[in-house]
Amino acid sequence: MFNPINAASLKHPSIAIISSSLQGVDQPTAKGPENVNAGDRRSNSGKAHELKDLFPVSRVEKSVFQVAFISTHDNEVPSRISWLFTFLEDIQWFSFAYEMSLHDDMPLVAAAIPEPLKLLSDYTAFAAANAIALVILFFTISLIALIVVLMHRQAKVPIWSLRMLRLLCSLLFSVLSLPFLTLFIGGIACIGPNGSLGEYAVSCTSGTQLPLLVLNVVGLALFIPLLLVGSLVFIETSPVAESPLAKAHGRVDFRGVICRVVFAFVSIFTREQSTALVWVYMSIVAVGLAYITSCMIQLQPYYHTSMTAFRAVCV
Repeated sequence: MFNPINAASLKHPSIAIISSSLQGVDQPTAKGPENVNAGDRRSNSGKAHELKDLFPVSRVEKSVFQVAFISTHDNEVPSRISWLFTFLEDIQWFSFAYEMSLHDDMPLVAAAIPEPLKLLSDYTAFAAANAIALVILFFTISLIALIVVLMHRQAKVPIWSLRMLRLLCSLLFSVLSLPFLTLFIGGIACIGPNGSLGEYAVSCTSGTQLPLLVLNVVGLALFIPLLLVGSLVFIETSPVAESPLAKAHGRVDFRGVICRVVFAFVSIFTREQSTALVWVYMSIVAVGLAYITSCMIQLQPYYHTSMTAFRAVCV
């Protein structure tokens, strides 16, 4: 069982990371306070200050690294769940390749396999899905804010909040990233006649859509930075971790997030437009997917070679 984590023990992210990397190494232990003299205390204090001078961070950076550390440390998602999330995330890349405007004879069910949102046939279903996505996003942001406040007050962070944050972030950064981007961007795509919402012919200034339009703008302003930052810091970096998603860095995921955001914007704003614009979109997608595949093969970010091979093939 996990015990609540005391935020006071994470005074500096670099110290927390260094101390976590030294777990499992035999360290000399003192048998009591009498074994530590004043000189040792001064020496240890000086070393701590040297580390702080070596790794200067702002208050925001400190909060980000602390939240990432305590929510991932000893709180891994089970391997089978990680593989499932990865599979569901990677098949969504195919939604960019199968543009229905270029394949009129494609069954709707086939197009909905990589992109289930295509099954939202009317505005009511779209608005409901949009609202649910916004609630999940705002709840996750609120949970992060709660944990940050508890840490700065040097209070104990409940383990349930860390587990919930870990699960929510695992979903938002993988399976739900593209659907949420599609919903938020689709909710502001007033490119139809008279400024209506593209596919559903609903005015963006109507009583039902206007609140969603404003909230979608706020949602995008929060969600895109969350994806970018999370791809770099919300990762398991230990080579001995059991998670198949353990990796040395998040640079490839960061580039993947940028590609997904660009693809989603271009896809929605060129949808139902001229054939020439659709082909421009397909060209951008082809170049972007080739770039991500190249990065995956060359950098091989994952410690598990099977995960690197799987993701390279899927993309």
